[in-house]
Amino acid sequence: MTEPTRQPPTTGRDPDPATTTASPRRAGLPTVAPHQRRLARAIAAPANRILENDEELLALSEAVADTRPIDRAVLGGLWPQARRVALLLTSRRLLEIGLSSSGRRALGRIRSFPWDGIPSLKIEDGWLEVRTWAEDLHRWCLRDVPDPAVERRLLKRVNLAVSTYVPSISRTAPLLHCGSCGASRPPEAGGCRHCGDTVRSPQRAAQLAVAAPGAGHLYALRPLAAAVRCAVELAVFALLAAGVLLTTDRWRVVATVGLGTVVLAVMKLHAAWSARLLAERAGAIAPPVNDRWRWVVPAGALLSLAALTAPLLLAGALDRDIDWRLEFADSAREWRVAVPPFSAELGNIPNLQEVWSHRDGQWVLVQSWPFHRFEPARRATARVSREWRVARPPTALGQHRVLEAVGEARAPDGGRITTAVLLVIDAQARDVHVLTTAAEPAGAADRLRQLVARSYWEPARAR
Repeated sequence: MTEPTRQPPTTGRDPDPATTTASPRRAGLPTVAPHQRRLARAIAAPANRILENDEELLALSEAVADTRPIDRAVLGGLWPQARRVALLLTSRRLLEIGLSSSGRRALGRIRSFPWDGIPSLKIEDGWLEVRTWAEDLHRWCLRDVPDPAVERRLLKRVNLAVSTYVPSISRTAPLLHCGSCGASRPPEAGGCRHCGDTVRSPQRAAQLAVAAPGAGHLYALRPLAAAVRCAVELAVFALLAAGVLLTTDRWRVVATVGLGTVVLAVMKLHAAWSARLLAERAGAIAPPVNDRWRWVVPAGALLSLAALTAPLLLAGALDRDIDWRLEFADSAREWRVAVPPFSAELGNIPNLQEVWSHRDGQWVLVQSWPFHRFEPARRATARVSREWRVARPPTALGQHRVLEAVGEARAPDGGRITTAVLLVIDAQARDVHVLTTAAEPAGAADRLRQLVARSYWEPARAR
C-alpha cells in the first residue's frame, strides 16, 4: 500500500511558482482602477491587519453576497446593503470584508477562504462561486470581474490544493477574523482569543428586536434600518392605539385589539428574523458593551408591555361622540320623541339630542355631553356634581346611576320656571345625559324617574 501524499509544510509563501516570482505588495496599497480607490481606502485598515507583507493582491472588487431566497424576502430592500462586501483575491486566499450601506467604510463580518480549503472555484456571468470541503456553497455578484489571467491563476492554485488534499488534515474554510486585531478564528469560536472581543449574538439581536422597536437592528450595526423599523412600528402602534382610544364600542375595541395583535406579531417576527440575519454578518463587540445590551432586553420588554397595555386601560378616553341613547318601552303610546332638527326656540339649547313630550303636555329635554379627555368616571361624576350643585351621592334608577338636581329654565312668556334635572352617568360609554323637565305639576318629577328606571341603552345610530 502506498503511503498517502502529505501536504508540504507552508513556508509563508505561495507554493505556486508563478506567484513566487512576483514582487511583494502591501494589500492596503494596491494598484487599483480609479473607481476602486474609494473601496481601497475603506478597507485599507482591516486588510493591513490581516494580510501579510509578501501576500500579493491579484484583484479587488465590490460585491453583494448571495443568500437564500427566503432570506432575501425577509431582508427586502435591506438585502443589497446588508450583503455589501469587498472581495480581495490574493495569492493565498479570498478575503471578504463587510461594508456599510454606503460602502464608504468597513463594517461587519470579515471572512477569509484559504485556497487550500476551496476545492472548486468558478467565475461566470459576473458571479464568483466557491465551494468548500464541507460542501458549503458561497456566491457573490461581482461589480468588477477579474481578468481571465487572474482566473486561470486562481484555478491553478485551487487545482493544486485538490491534488494535495489529505482527509486527515483539517482545512477550515471560511475563517473568521477579528475586526479589531485581525486574528483568525474558526466559525464556531465565540470570540477572539487575542483581544477578547466577542461575536454579536444573533439570538440576542432577535430578542432585542422583539423587546424594543429597532433595538435588534441597532445591535446589528444598522442604525438607518433601526430608525426606519422604529418609526414604522411606532406609527402602526399609534394608529392602533388611536382606534382603541377613540371608541367606547366594545366590539370595535375587540376588533382593533385583534387586528393589532396580528399585525404587531407579524412585524415582530419579521423584525426578529431580519435582525438575526443582520447580526450574523455584524462585526465583533467588546464584552462590556455586549453585557450592557443584555439589560436592554428586559427593560425594553417592560416598556413595550406598558405601552401596549396603556391604550386598553384608557379605552375610549378620547371618544367625543354620543354613541348611546336612552330608549324606553311605551306600549300605551303616551310619549312622543322628537329628534333634530328642532324648532327655532329649541335650536339654541346646547347639545340637545331629543325632546320627549307626553300627551298631557309634559316635556323632557335630553342633552348629552361626553366626558373630558382621559377623565375617569369617578372624576366626571364629581365634576358634574359640583357644576350642578348636587349634595347627595348618585342613586340607582333601574340599571342607571343618576344624580338629582334642581334648575331653572326660561318660560315661553319670558319668565323663569323651576325644573327637575336627572343626570344619568354612562360610565361605559363615557357620556353624561341630562334630562330636564318642569317641576310642576307635582307628579312630573316622579313620572320622569319612573321613565328613566325602565329605560335601557340603545345605539344612537339606530334612531
